[in-house]
Amino acid sequence: MTATPLRFLERLPLLWDRRAIAYVVAVALSIAACAIRIGVDHLLPPGFPFLTFFPAVIISSFLLGRGPGSAAALLCGVLAWYYFIAPRQGFTLGVDTAVALLFYAAVAAVDIALVHWMQQANHRLRDERERNADLALRSGLLADRTEVLFRELQHRVSNNLQMIGAVLALQKRGIADPAAALALDNAATKITLIGRIQRQLYDTSGSLIALDQFLHQLTADVIEAGGNPGIVHSVSAPPGVMLPLTR
Repeated sequence: MTATPLRFLERLPLLWDRRAIAYVVAVALSIAACAIRIGVDHLLPPGFPFLTFFPAVIISSFLLGRGPGSAAALLCGVLAWYYFIAPRQGFTLGVDTAVALLFYAAVAAVDIALVHWMQQANHRLRDERERNADLALRSGLLADRTEVLFRELQHRVSNNLQMIGAVLALQKRGIADPAAALALDNAATKITLIGRIQRQLYDTSGSLIALDQFLHQLTADVIEAGGNPGIVHSVSAPPGVMLPLTR
């Protein structure tokens, strides 16, 4: 798999390989939230026992994962129950207290679940991006290999045509019949024409050639290969039309 730099969100949760430290950090955030709540208690109207605890739960879940986030939610709930739900500094459980704790538990659970699902989605996106990057790399390597093989094939075809032409030239030397020699000349010329057209039509670079230029050259080559000099030809093709060469 191709290694790619990870974004911050894709590295979450942090301290994944050091879970004990992650839980310690979650506990520290919960205690800090309790201390802040105590510090601002005189500024707040009655109620709001979970005001500073929800951010601690969300931050713990977001940075450290579902486990530390759940631990922070449990500890924050206990601290809020003890210090900020009447009667304070106790664990009296009445109807109002039970409703408040159930509301806190429901909201904390939803927050933790949403953060967890978001992180899972980020991980899936990261894996998909890495798979796409690896596929693109493999495709690029395959395209390069295909181009090398195509060039080698073109080279072999060109060599084979030259070899056939050389064989015909050698064969012509031992023939006394003028008609047979002329036939061999015509065959060698046609083979040369085939090689020339093949080089014009196939190009690994995928470049373009002007249609009028290509038709003019092709017609001239065909006339030359026919062995009838003096034939006048003209090519009528719209200018600016480009012919893609086959790769």
